[in-house]
Amino acid sequence: MKWTIGLLGTLAVLGCDDGSGSKSAAAPSASSAPPAPPPPSAPPPPTERPFPTITLGDRTFTVDGEELPWDKLELRLKGLESRKSEAENKDVSIVAIRTAPAHRVAEATAALHGVWHPKSLTVRTMTRDQAQGEIVVAPPRPHAQECSAVVFIEKDSSVALWTKGGGGAARFARGMAGPDLTASTEALRKRAASCDSAVWFLAAADSVNWGLAFDLALRAKVPDAALPPFRPTETVLPAHSPVPGRALKED
Repeated sequence: MKWTIGLLGTLAVLGCDDGSGSKSAAAPSASSAPPAPPPPSAPPPPTERPFPTITLGDRTFTVDGEELPWDKLELRLKGLESRKSEAENKDVSIVAIRTAPAHRVAEATAALHGVWHPKSLTVRTMTRDQAQGEIVVAPPRPHAQECSAVVFIEKDSSVALWTKGGGGAARFARGMAGPDLTASTEALRKRAASCDSAVWFLAAADSVNWGLAFDLALRAKVPDAALPPFRPTETVLPAHSPVPGRALKED
């Protein structure tokens, strides 16, 4: 009887150990859990189209590497109307080489203002000493004050100066290497100082290179203690050559 009770106790203990062992083996280990999948990668940012690059040359102009003759200007720039949203109310820059015809630069800037309506349009050009220069060209100003100064570089590089409303034009003979920048810009600053206008007009004959007009525009802005400050802050390049002394009509 004692042996029977001892055997039953032993079996009871073994039964408890087996049950406990089964539960321990069935419990999953934390180290054996599968790794969490990596988070999804963010999509790449959208690729922006580069803004059109425009260079105005002597016989051709270039848009995004495509070189075209000047007589295709209006057609090609009209094709850029689809980029208006990128340029409207933005600061836009183009390049004009010194040997580009000045009247072509005027046509191009007027056309770009009409197509894109930029906040500002800067023309970058090399100076005589091979430095980088620039002027900001404003859109046509048909309602500018009648006293606004007008400068016209003639085909012989002489300079005519008068006011937008018309009147006698002051003339300055050609200098050593083009327009007499000293005499013409001194007279321009004095004329502009007598008019409360933020605009002045710069034009040139068809045979005049842009570099000559550009030099005059830069020279007019150079500080000079002996001269009044240059009051106008906007340069307008008329798309059509004016007649010295006559009223300037801007489209």
